[in-house]
Amino acid sequence: MARPSDPTSSSTPAPAAVPDDAPAATRIDDYEILERVGEGGFGHVLRARAPDGRVVAIKRLHDATAAADELAYEFRLLTRLRHPHIVAVLDFGFTDGVPYLVTDWIEGADIVTACRGWPLRELAPTLAGMLRALEHMHARGVLHRDLKPHNVLVDAHGKAWLIDFGLAGLAGRGGSRSGTPAYAPPERLLGRPEDPRSDLYAVGVLLHVLLHGELPSRDGSHRSPASPIEALIARLLSPNPADRPRTANAVIEALGEITGLALETERGLPDRGPLSNATGLVGRRRELAWFRREVAAARHRIVLVEAAAGMGKSQLLRAFAAEATVGRAQVLTGRHLRELLPESAAAAADDVADQLLAEAAHRRLVVLLDDVHRLEPDEAERLLGWLTRIDMLRRPRPGRGLLVVLAYRPEELAARGLEAHVARARALGRTRRLRLGPLAPADMAPLVTELLGRHTLPPPFFAALHERTGGRPALALDVLRTLRTGGAIAWSEGAWRLAHDPVPWPPSPEQLLVQQLEELAPLEREVLLWLRCAGRASLSELRAWMKGGETGAPERATLERLVHEHRLLAVSRAPGRGAVYALANDRVAELLGDDPAAAVRHDVLAAERRHERRRWLEHAARG
Repeated sequence: MARPSDPTSSSTPAPAAVPDDAPAATRIDDYEILERVGEGGFGHVLRARAPDGRVVAIKRLHDATAAADELAYEFRLLTRLRHPHIVAVLDFGFTDGVPYLVTDWIEGADIVTACRGWPLRELAPTLAGMLRALEHMHARGVLHRDLKPHNVLVDAHGKAWLIDFGLAGLAGRGGSRSGTPAYAPPERLLGRPEDPRSDLYAVGVLLHVLLHGELPSRDGSHRSPASPIEALIARLLSPNPADRPRTANAVIEALGEITGLALETERGLPDRGPLSNATGLVGRRRELAWFRREVAAARHRIVLVEAAAGMGKSQLLRAFAAEATVGRAQVLTGRHLRELLPESAAAAADDVADQLLAEAAHRRLVVLLDDVHRLEPDEAERLLGWLTRIDMLRRPRPGRGLLVVLAYRPEELAARGLEAHVARARALGRTRRLRLGPLAPADMAPLVTELLGRHTLPPPFFAALHERTGGRPALALDVLRTLRTGGAIAWSEGAWRLAHDPVPWPPSPEQLLVQQLEELAPLEREVLLWLRCAGRASLSELRAWMKGGETGAPERATLERLVHEHRLLAVSRAPGRGAVYALANDRVAELLGDDPAAAVRHDVLAAERRHERRRWLEHAARG
C-alpha cells in the first residue's frame, strides 16, 4: 500500500524505505519484508510478499500496547466491510506478542498527490468511488472518522481506495478528539455525538485541498460560493451538521449535477456472489460467544456444525476464522486434510495429520473444514482416523491444543455414504455438536440493512421475508435479488423502497431452482449433467469429455457463472487438479430430471477410470 506523505497533515511522516543493511527483521511469520513505507506513533507500515507471491501491506504495532485492541477491532471491521473501494483484509497475527494486520497492497499514491492538477470532471469519478465506500459504511452504522488524503489511495486507473480504519466507530457516539485535527468536524472537537455528516465534513476539507491546494480556513472566510462546486464545499464545511448533505450518495449526485457526468451512487446488494461476500454476520452472537470461549480454553475439541442449505454455515466459519485469529490461534481452513498446509498438496493425508498434531503441542491450532458432506468416503475415513487420534490426546498446556470444526449439511450426507462416518465422529468423547438454526424474526431487519444499505421497508416486509425463507439468510439474499430484478423494490430518493403493494413475492426456493434449471443454456445444462455423473471434475476434465459434443466444451467463465451467479455449482481445490467443480447440492441433481445420454456418460467415465488404472499399474511395474 503506497503511502506518500500528506503535505496537509503534520502528523503524517514521509515514507522511509529500509536500507538493505539495516538491522531489521526480514520476515514476519510467513511474510517476506520488502521495505518500510510509513511510520506513526503506534506502529509502522511495511510492504511485504505473501507466501503465494502477492505483494501485501502489513500494519504492525511497535509493541504490545493498548493499541492492540484497536488493531483487532480494525481487522474485525474490515472482514465485515467488503466493498470494491475498501481495501481488502487478508490476515491478522502476532509476532513476539505484537499484533499485525495484513491487507492488499494498493499500488498508488494518496489522493492529493495522485490527483494534483486534475480538472473537476476527471476528479469526480474518483471522488464518487470514495463516496460509495463511505455510503456503504454509513448505511451500516459505521463512520471512518479519519478521512484525509493519507487514507484515500488512488491507483494508476484512477480508482480510489479507503484504507486505515483504526479510528472507525459507530455512529451516534462522541467524546473522542482523536483523528487529524484539520479534517475533524466541529462536533468532534466539542465532544458531541457524530453521524455520517461528520465524515462528509472531512470530504469538504479534502475537496478544498484538491481544488485549491490548501486547507480551508476555520474562520469561515473561505465560504463565498462563487460557483456550484464552491457552494457544495461550503455546505460540506458547515459548522452545523444539519446544513451539510445528509448522505455520501447526495454528494455524488451533487457532483454529477455540477459536472454533467452520470456518476454511480451506492445501492448495496451485489448482483452476484454468495452470502459471505454480500453481508457481515447477523444474528449469530450466541455462536460467536461460544466459539471465543472454545478458542480460549486449554483443551482439544472437535466441533460438528450442522446446518441445512441456506443457513449461512460458510459465513459463520469465516467469522470463526476471524475470531480465532484475534484470539492468537493459528487458523487453517480447507475442505479436506490435504488442503490445510501449503506444502501438503502432494503429501498423504496421514502425514498432514501427523504434522498438525505435532504443531498443536506448541500453540493453539484451529482447523476449519467446510462442506464435509462433499468428501469422498475414503477421505472421510482418513479424517475420522485423525479425529480418533485427537480424542485420545492428553489435555494440553495453556495456550495450546487443537480445535477442529467440521461443517456440513446433514441432509446431504447420505448421497456420499457419509452418515456412518459422522455418527462415529459424534460418538467421540471430545466432540460437541452445534446445530445452526434459522435466524430469529427480529434478525431480518438487521440482515436486510446489511444487504441493502439504506431502505424504508416496513416491519411487515421483514415478517413476511422471515416466513417465506424460514429464517435462512442465503435464501433471503436470493429473494431480495429477485424482488430487485423484478422491480418490486426500487431505488428512489436515496433509499430502497417498496414499489408494489402488495409485494409480488417470488415462488418458493424449490420453484426458483426449477425455473433456474429450465432457463439454462444447453452448454450449462450439459455441464451439470456431466457433473451429476462424475461427482466432481476440473475444467480440463470437463473439456475433455465435452469437446466432441453438440454444445462444445465450456470455458472457465461458464463454470464461474454457474458458481457465482446461478449458484448451481460449488468449487474447491484438489491436490494436483486445481479448481474442482461439483453440483451445489443434491436437490440440483434431483431436479435436473432424466438424462437420455446418461449411459453414454457412464461408459466414458468408466473407460477413463480403466485407462487411469492401467497407467498406474504400468508405472508401478516400472518403479
